[in-house]
Amino acid sequence: MSLDLTYFLQKETYNYYSSDIVDEWLSYVYADMEAKHFPFGAARRLIINEILKEVRINGTHAIDIGCGGGQLSIELAKLGFNVTGIDFSEAMLKSAKLNINKLGLTEKISLHNEDFSNFDQSILNSKCNLAISMGFIEYFKDEVEFFSKVSSLMKGGGYLVVEFRNRTFNAITGNKYTLEEVSSGNMEESVEFLQGFISNTSFSTEIFIEYLTQMSKALDLLKKQPVNDNSPLELSRSFPCKRKQHHLSDIVKIANECEFEFIDLFGLHPHPFLPVIEEKCAWEFNRIAWALQCIPKNPFVIINSSSIVVVFKKWER
Repeated sequence: MSLDLTYFLQKETYNYYSSDIVDEWLSYVYADMEAKHFPFGAARRLIINEILKEVRINGTHAIDIGCGGGQLSIELAKLGFNVTGIDFSEAMLKSAKLNINKLGLTEKISLHNEDFSNFDQSILNSKCNLAISMGFIEYFKDEVEFFSKVSSLMKGGGYLVVEFRNRTFNAITGNKYTLEEVSSGNMEESVEFLQGFISNTSFSTEIFIEYLTQMSKALDLLKKQPVNDNSPLELSRSFPCKRKQHHLSDIVKIANECEFEFIDLFGLHPHPFLPVIEEKCAWEFNRIAWALQCIPKNPFVIINSSSIVVVFKKWER
């Protein structure tokens, strides 16, 4: 991304998340599970909990980078972590403080209204054992700076969880993102990354069975009568410019250069069918998507997810 486009992205990010869209954005992302659109907040909580079941973290100090309304900071605090939340948006942090106070978690969570680039690690009592960054790197100006900064805040052996928009998914969506890849001349690259992931993945009978079993569970969700739901499929004012997307191998390469070892990956927001179908039958589409979200490590879910969550471990010296 060129300097001008990066500057424009940063400017629009500040404007958008400092505007009156914040309350709507938070209620949309962390909506009730019965909402018409996909339950992004619930998916993030599910994956964070899955990760913490699998990795042993030696310590209880976590950092939530781009903490927004504090929902994931609260989730970590409930799991026993002392959390430092960082976000540039005063409006987001105002909502976070209300939620934290309401739940009596003020002793477990400290919030800092800062741009992550300028965050001073001397604020921390100690380096963290866990860092999460969900839905943040797509707005950040420089990926190398991001991973380097996070590395400086972490203890060796600590874990970093990063969510990013899956550019490789553009090769199969059949929507505007596919057209953009074609028009920019990058479709071949996206297809190659998709083929690379498939060639390096073992598709066992168990993987097929797990996927099909979960699809059958989606039938139970579809048989439920949808509630009278007036929730929108999209926000009333969408983000005004293109956000960054990344290929998995690019993220892993940059992270490795900044002393992080790749550990695991998860799919977030799977699409059971072509995304354009969601507009025709949003509630049904997203009930099936949620059933698949419950098996986030299945390769079919990862391939068809618009976002990827990666777990890294900082090198121990």
